[in-house]
Amino acid sequence: MTKRRAPIYLILLHYPIRDKTDTRDITTAITNIDIHDGARLAATYGCERYYLITPFEEQRSLVHRISSHWVDGKGSQRTPTRGIAMQKVAHTFDLIEACDEITKLHDSRPLIIGTSAQAQPDQKIGYDGLQEVIANSDQPIVLLFGTGW
Repeated sequence: MTKRRAPIYLILLHYPIRDKTDTRDITTAITNIDIHDGARLAATYGCERYYLITPFEEQRSLVHRISSHWVDGKGSQRTPTRGIAMQKVAHTFDLIEACDEITKLHDSRPLIIGTSAQAQPDQKIGYDGLQEVIANSDQPIVLLFGTGW
């Protein structure tokens, strides 16, 4: 019997993000590219969902407006295949809310694997190691990306 691969979620975190001087937390703006490219990544690699996280209601509203245009609106008639990817898009107020949603779906807290531009040798994992973690995990997996500095 083949073990089922752990469900994978992509998250693009827009808050909290450190500013370029690394002195305070800031919020970065969600862009149209964030929404479309992340959705395509999630669809291409078989991820369950793609979360965009921001505390700003206006930004979450933008995510909803753009994704629903392609899923249910006029965009779905003009380019139906884009709607397939955009169905993966979700938005939440913070990382905790996204993890709570994932936990409810799978009755298990997700294992969060984050990316960083900062060298962290004691927490580094390569492609082969990550592939092994995903293959052997009983938990859902979150691949966490940040924006800004």
